[in-house]
Amino acid sequence: MTRSTPLDQLQNRSNENNMAFEENENQLVSEILKEIEESDQAPTVQNLESTQEHPPKIEQQIEEPTFSGSFMEENIEEDNISFYQNVINNTKMPLLVGLITVILSVPQLNNFILNLVSNSVILSKYSTLFILLIKFVLGVGLFYFGKQNL
Repeated sequence: MTRSTPLDQLQNRSNENNMAFEENENQLVSEILKEIEESDQAPTVQNLESTQEHPPKIEQQIEEPTFSGSFMEENIEEDNISFYQNVINNTKMPLLVGLITVILSVPQLNNFILNLVSNSVILSKYSTLFILLIKFVLGVGLFYFGKQNL
């Protein structure tokens, strides 16, 4: 059963002198601490008794791995295949970028784009910028579709 002090019984600090207030406050704090200690001690004793009656059971199961000769042979074959596959996978993207660079640097492509841009009077002033922009869009598109197909 917990004891608590109603708010009506607590005295206001301005009504008393400081010494009496501090004594009252110290008494309240000590009573609260006693209540806390009493409430903490009782459950811990019960918890200790229950753990002593029923100690926890720990079970461990250890499984030993088994190896066969065919497993070792498969690893050797996978290393050879993975090496060649690794070389192919690592060279796909650089080759794709190189191919796109060659395609975009062909002079006939520049002439074709220049003819499209020069038909418009407004675009002909900035023909170099538009050629670069169109090549950029073509390069991104070719890379995207090339990457999807590899």
